[in-house]
Amino acid sequence: MNKILIIGGSKGIGKEIALQLAQRGYNLILVARNSYELQQVKEEIQKKYSLEVDYLVADLADPTAVNTLYEWVLAKQIDLRILVNNAGYGLVGEFESYSYEETQKMMQVNMNAVVETCFRFYPMLSGKGQAYVLNIASSTAYQAIPNMSLYAATKVFVLNFSRGLYHEWKAKGISVTVVSPGATT
Repeated sequence: MNKILIIGGSKGIGKEIALQLAQRGYNLILVARNSYELQQVKEEIQKKYSLEVDYLVADLADPTAVNTLYEWVLAKQIDLRILVNNAGYGLVGEFESYSYEETQKMMQVNMNAVVETCFRFYPMLSGKGQAYVLNIASSTAYQAIPNMSLYAATKVFVLNFSRGLYHEWKAKGISVTVVSPGATT
């Protein structure tokens, strides 16, 4: 079965991407930390569009989460053609005001999980004709921001990683796009 995987699909930009893709008739897999929010999005999409929506509750700050997700998708025998890496968050405040562990968790979600999902799901995306990866960066990737310096640095990483991957994967039938939205409410 052909589905789109949206990581960070329970609220904000990820939820809106899910709703827009559902409106176009795509079946979805949603991943986020909050079971209640995932269930709400699932019910909304199924009520409006009568589509298949699966979800997995996972915290990408856990270094084993992406592998768990990958194994779950494999077990369901899903034909994945589109991967959306939207999960991310920012720590706001002076750099030294956060523990090293807090900064590592943010870097895990914002950078490492993006790289690992691309790496793990590459075999599913390649060799099938056209496939697509959408990575969400931020407008902060284009400027140094006091009190958000590490967050902005993680988004520079996503931006440049995605731009490089675009060139590496385009000949393999996988289109990679990065979007750098500004602040959202």
